[in-house]
Amino acid sequence: MISVGMVLGGPEHERFEQEVRELMRFCRENRERGFVGSEINLVYHVPGSICKPDYVGVRTGKFSKKERCLMVQIAVEEDFAALDDTDQIRRYIYETADEAIGVGKTELERKGLEYEIATDRVLLDEWFMN
Repeated sequence: MISVGMVLGGPEHERFEQEVRELMRFCRENRERGFVGSEINLVYHVPGSICKPDYVGVRTGKFSKKERCLMVQIAVEEDFAALDDTDQIRRYIYETADEAIGVGKTELERKGLEYEIATDRVLLDEWFMN
């Protein structure tokens, strides 16, 4: 199961923020569907005038053994955060989320925990096609 969060570096990228919030809502509404095993919490770090991510790409973050939840952080590139085209933004979010759950799956398996990536890929596909 995936959940989604966001860290905003400023107010500039409202369009990008709106699309991430749509994915957040979609995941929340479909939270219990097919859940087995561990959770991956995707956190988008959106650059702005106040702060920018201090890393590039996707990285693992905090892991809660009790909740069986791994945070995977995604540093949003400035060029993508600044896009106005909803389709391009959604594609970027979809592709980075897919990459992040792949990274998360590898880390969870390394810890000996079960994670059903196929279920979350179906969820992402449904959000993207919606």
